[in-house]
Amino acid sequence: MEPVTGPKWLRWWWVPDAAFAALRIAAALLLVLQAGQELFGLLLPPGQAWLGQPVPMSDRWIAGTLELGLGALLAAGLFTRTAAFGLAVLAALSYFAPARARGHWTLDGVELIVFSCCVLLAFAVMGPGLFSLDALFFNRRRVRTTHGSMSVPLSPWIRRQYRRRELAR
Repeated sequence: MEPVTGPKWLRWWWVPDAAFAALRIAAALLLVLQAGQELFGLLLPPGQAWLGQPVPMSDRWIAGTLELGLGALLAAGLFTRTAAFGLAVLAALSYFAPARARGHWTLDGVELIVFSCCVLLAFAVMGPGLFSLDALFFNRRRVRTTHGSMSVPLSPWIRRQYRRRELAR
């Protein structure tokens, strides 16, 4: 006798949600790393000089603080849509920063900025996913249908009739 399990097509249902959570966490941790480099000089690549502690309320300080706070929220999956949208706006604003400004969002080109902005906007639109604190606290779960069939909740009267075996199945 075989143990009672769910249908075969439901056995790996969590894999896309886990991959989405891994992408969200990886993107957020990269932003937190960028903020740590900007604010504290942590984990700088060899040969790169730290520009020093930014002056409070300067554009470098504001950008680093927002990246640190919103990146931590995004990694945890708490207030994900708001945090991702705020980080996408920050990335879009840094795209228009003067080319002579060094230190914040710098790489050889602006492709990283545009890519980060697109990924963060996708997180803002799609939401936190199943493996997040938003889903845990606010009970946001994805509704899954069973291969196109619609399920309608039974009324309490019909449920009683089924229990009493007065209705034929």
